[in-house]
Amino acid sequence: MSQKRQKKTYSAKEKSKMVLALLENEKTLSEIASQYEVHPKNLQNWKAQFLENMACVFDQGKAMKANRDTLKSHQDEIDELYRQNGKINAQLEWAKKKLRSLDLKTREGLIDPSGSLSVREQCTIVSVNRSTFYYEKQAEFSEEDLQILKRMDGIYTQDASYGYRRQRKQLKMEGYVIGEDRVRKYMATLGLKALCPKAKKRPSKSELAPFMRQYTQAFP
Repeated sequence: MSQKRQKKTYSAKEKSKMVLALLENEKTLSEIASQYEVHPKNLQNWKAQFLENMACVFDQGKAMKANRDTLKSHQDEIDELYRQNGKINAQLEWAKKKLRSLDLKTREGLIDPSGSLSVREQCTIVSVNRSTFYYEKQAEFSEEDLQILKRMDGIYTQDASYGYRRQRKQLKMEGYVIGEDRVRKYMATLGLKALCPKAKKRPSKSELAPFMRQYTQAFP
């Protein structure tokens, strides 16, 4: 395997040195390009870039002031967002304390399964046990069903990645006789949904390039 030639890079200091040598006119473009092993076209581009931004050297004070003003503006916006966030958090805490002072039946009546927030989130806000809410709303369940529901909620609390298959397997290991359809139904009743980790993003060619270069260098 042939070893690929790695593209040489230059720091800003090195580029400045080459451009200054070019501006001194003591050597030709080709001579400077040969001396520093750089393509003449790159030298021309760096020279044009240098001349275009040369005026900035004399306007540093103005540029710095503009940057300071921009930073101050952003900082003011950030401070305002923090202030608003703190105010909202204080309002939420006040509302939660007021809700918790209500009796259990009243708090349960505030939960709307069809609302924009999940039942789990609503139960947390109004301090209602989620399993208790479901059990009391599902009077058709037998005592055995309620035990299974309670155990499924406990399994999910320990590991939220459990789907209906793993839930059923765990229940069977503990001696419960239950089918997959029933497990799915109970998970829907409890509002349980397996939380699976996101798949890792496949690295792009540009991300793999440094490792490929190391590989080709190690095994030419």
